[in-house]
Amino acid sequence: MTQPFEPGARVAREFGRAMQALHLRMGGDAAQAASVGRWAALAWGQADAGHVCVDVPDESERAALGASPVVGPSGEPLPLVLDRGALYLQRLWRAETTLAHAVRTLDTEVPFACGGGVARAVGGVFDRADPDDPQQRAVACGLERGLTVLSGGPGTGKTTTLARLLVAFARAAPQARIVYAAPTGKAAARLAQSLAAQLPGLDPSGELRARLPAAGQTVHRLLGARAGGHAAGRAPLDHDLVIVDEASMLDIELAARLLESLAPASRLVLAGDRDQLASVEAGAVFADLCAAPLAGVIVLPLLTLFTDLVAILGGMLVAFLEMGLNEAQYIETTLRMLTISDINNGLIKSVVFGLLITLIASFEGFRTKGGAEGVGKSTTRSVVMICMSILFFDYVLTSLLTTNF
Repeated sequence: MTQPFEPGARVAREFGRAMQALHLRMGGDAAQAASVGRWAALAWGQADAGHVCVDVPDESERAALGASPVVGPSGEPLPLVLDRGALYLQRLWRAETTLAHAVRTLDTEVPFACGGGVARAVGGVFDRADPDDPQQRAVACGLERGLTVLSGGPGTGKTTTLARLLVAFARAAPQARIVYAAPTGKAAARLAQSLAAQLPGLDPSGELRARLPAAGQTVHRLLGARAGGHAAGRAPLDHDLVIVDEASMLDIELAARLLESLAPASRLVLAGDRDQLASVEAGAVFADLCAAPLAGVIVLPLLTLFTDLVAILGGMLVAFLEMGLNEAQYIETTLRMLTISDINNGLIKSVVFGLLITLIASFEGFRTKGGAEGVGKSTTRSVVMICMSILFFDYVLTSLLTTNF
């Protein structure tokens, strides 16, 4: 959710005028009609910019919107929905609600009927077992859970991991129905080609490859979309494993339809790069599923401790080789010069800086639009804002910590 902005699109303004007129026709307060129209235009503008809703921070504004006959609480079939301080278009609120329910339902363990269990299935597609290996953990997750999210940049091994998952699953369930798809036909074809190139090394005999799909398909085709853009029926997909590549391009409505269409025992694997190829329509579903807002707060202090240790050991090496100090002299000097407040100050700063980096990057990421060019601009803005924020807070924290400690 983002803060309101002034809509410039003609369609947004026309929608706002239509909601203002409908508000009056349905007996709404004439004094609030202009405000309702403005917020309706803002909601449409945000949706057009790729966002699902618009924040309504003022309590009086929320009360006025809640009293409008065109704005309903959650569940009412009205054009707009006010839910938890945010204004939605009805269709986007319905999609978000459906998606949230589907994620909660799907993100559970799924029975895995294979002799030896998941560990044996995973071990069959790797040279040696290593429970700490990220690829092995990803394959295990894909086998035993209904929802798996696999994110990484180019060259990080996503395709290799998917190929190993396919082979492990096909070996464990010979009759399994497997399909792979992508939001676009080009991405679906590229996925099929990449997997076909990986599979011979994992299945030299070709026995398993004969049971796997020869080609990918678009998510729209998988769901049975017609020319008008509507799904042909609500029958669940009869696939045991569904792999979707370039999942960052899934908008909230398409993602909701996909997850809602899965059978109860299906497994869904969403693969992609959360930092690339944003969806054209509203919603950054893949990025939201990958979001870890506290990761920076945890990782940066750990990285600080690691670099402190490396610096101390590096200093010891220089002292031995260049200054002729022995181990006892170096340790004695280090303990005399290094105080506990130095360590505390560094850790406190690292927590604050980690929080700043995470919040700024998440904020810029969630409001990114315009494809690859928009990602580049958001990255530049993030780096500039992070650098300036760290310089400012470093000064503030140094002043406070020097005074108090």
